[in-house]
Amino acid sequence: MTVYYVDDGGSSTAPYDTWAKAAPTFAALVAGAGTALNTGGNVIYVGADSVSSGDGTAAFNGPTSGGPVYIISATVGTTTYAKSSSNQISVASGGATWSGNFAIFGVQFHVSDATAFTLNTMSAASAAESGIYTEDCTFKPGSNRKTVLSNGSSVNWARNRHVRPTFSAANDSGAQSASFVEVRYQGELHDVTFVDSGSHRTGTAVDWTNIVTPSVISGADFSNLSAISAIVNVAGAQGRGFLTNCKTAASPTWETGAKWAGCMMTVTNSGSADDPAFLYYSDYFGKVTSDTTNYRNSGASVETVPVSWKMVSNTHCYTNATLNTPWMYGTISSTGSKTFDVYITQDGGAGDLTDAEVWLEVEYFGTSNVAKYTLVDDRCSVSGFYSAAAAQTDDVTSTWAGTITETYMQKLSVTTTVNEDGLFRARVILGKASTTLYVDPLVTVS
Repeated sequence: MTVYYVDDGGSSTAPYDTWAKAAPTFAALVAGAGTALNTGGNVIYVGADSVSSGDGTAAFNGPTSGGPVYIISATVGTTTYAKSSSNQISVASGGATWSGNFAIFGVQFHVSDATAFTLNTMSAASAAESGIYTEDCTFKPGSNRKTVLSNGSSVNWARNRHVRPTFSAANDSGAQSASFVEVRYQGELHDVTFVDSGSHRTGTAVDWTNIVTPSVISGADFSNLSAISAIVNVAGAQGRGFLTNCKTAASPTWETGAKWAGCMMTVTNSGSADDPAFLYYSDYFGKVTSDTTNYRNSGASVETVPVSWKMVSNTHCYTNATLNTPWMYGTISSTGSKTFDVYITQDGGAGDLTDAEVWLEVEYFGTSNVAKYTLVDDRCSVSGFYSAAAAQTDDVTSTWAGTITETYMQKLSVTTTVNEDGLFRARVILGKASTTLYVDPLVTVS
């Protein structure tokens, strides 16, 4: 391990091993100590009040194995961590690209109006161990520019995690259409802050157009982004995106853009106030959202708030390409014959739904002392898809509150033998296009 220092008050004297000898910029450090950024285990302290005079056309390459290079913002003269509010790394032209294995703490990045900022673009399988971890870092791209957090198109399995990042559009003036941050391929963002400049940003907060593997955002505060068009841009996205525990303005638009068939977006426990009942799920075949206005009386509730799940399928939805609810979990405390029931209703509708159009799937322990689940459903037989589909059972006992006209209430039921107590899970499968269905997400077991 070698320790280096970067600070605008240093003398720029190799080997840059004290604050007094510190390199004035990261570009100067790389020029004078070529292995400083690409040897795993090295530590680089950067002055918390240091202001970069410019890092040129910055392409910083880190190690691809052997651990990260640690970059730590610290009070000058000490090794005490201190988050910075100065432009410690500043690129004036050509773009700023960081590639490889880094752990970066409290550093502020600045990029000019003419450039992009890309963090973690790896292009070879030899970089499979690599990943960039940041904590308490601030990213300030130029006017109408976004920060790009990426794994590189051929290394989708690498790690890309950012804790308490701040994405600032403070350099904006006038209406600017860019997103604040683009997450490519894979990434995790936790406890995220967004800074707008006079509500100038009119694009989305997050651009997910290039995700092909799971991307997670939790604890983000979108509430002050009053001019944005939507929270997430999913145009052309192929992977799975998860937003949870996020704060928004009232009645946010969650997504914009036409996603690909493989893309799924799930939002939970998010909104302008504490809303643990909240669910928003969308994919290529439709949407599933929580509804606290229309719900089955004596049905599901979250923290005493009654709730249903509203399923709306689109024209892409068919038996072979279904819209599914999230899994509903429960516990079975005894073995034997069990019946699993879920209650549904259409809003109006044109007749009962058949067992070729909607059904219930249940996974449970079907074999004693074997930790393997068995899947059963109440879907029609294979021949039923084209000749003998039957209406699902009418529900003649339930009542629903709210504004819907529950003309066709039905019950989905699966009866099977449970041979080991423990967890089960169930979900509703909708295989009919252009259908609106309300689901009570309370699975009753008898």
